[in-house]
Amino acid sequence: MYVLDSIGDEHGGVYSCGMHNLGLKDSIVYDKDFQEAVNLLSALGYYQLMENKSLAPGHTFGIAQDAPVFRLDEVSEQPNNGDDYFKNPYGMWFLERI
Repeated sequence: MYVLDSIGDEHGGVYSCGMHNLGLKDSIVYDKDFQEAVNLLSALGYYQLMENKSLAPGHTFGIAQDAPVFRLDEVSEQPNNGDDYFKNPYGMWFLERI
């Protein structure tokens, strides 16, 4: 209800916003079809909330056993930097396909 996982930016990224309301990092992915990116971000948000709140840089994530795998890294510049309402103080995950 407080998380939006379908914001696109001018650089081809799709990211979530609002995970800070749950005490978790948001996520961003580039170079994916928009709907595939939304599905991935939604699944990662759900996974963080329900399964594993202790993700760390270098961990991997995929939405199914035969689906692409992504490595997690921390973002230094969030898309919403400078906006106190939307910047996530917990940080943001960058998902890179491996």
